[in-house]
Amino acid sequence: MKQSEHSRKLGDTLRSALAELLLREIEDPRLRQVSIVAAEVSPDRRVAKVFVTCDPQHYEKVRAGLTACSSRLRRLVGASLGWKYTPELRFEIDHSIDYAFAIEERLHQDD
Repeated sequence: MKQSEHSRKLGDTLRSALAELLLREIEDPRLRQVSIVAAEVSPDRRVAKVFVTCDPQHYEKVRAGLTACSSRLRRLVGASLGWKYTPELRFEIDHSIDYAFAIEERLHQDD
C-alpha cells in the first residue's frame, strides 16, 4: 500500500494499540512472544496489514493464534481507537529479521 504521512500516523497508532491489546487483553499462549513490527492502513481505513515477528519455529502457531483472535482484536481496536471504520486486520509474518540473521551468519562464516 502506498503510504502518505497521514496513513503512516494511522499505522503507528494502530500498531501501538494492537501491541497493547495483545499484551493486556489476549491470553492465547501461542501469541506470547509475538511483536507487532508495523501496520499499514489503507487510505479508506477499511483494511490494515499488520506485520508481526516471532521465533521462526512458531510461525504456524502464531498464524493460527492470530487468525483465532482477529475478530476480537478488531472489536477491541475499534473500541480503543474510536475510528469511524475499524479496519479488517490482515496479519503477515515479517521475515526481515530472519534475513538479517542469515546475512549476519554468512558474514561471520567468512571470518
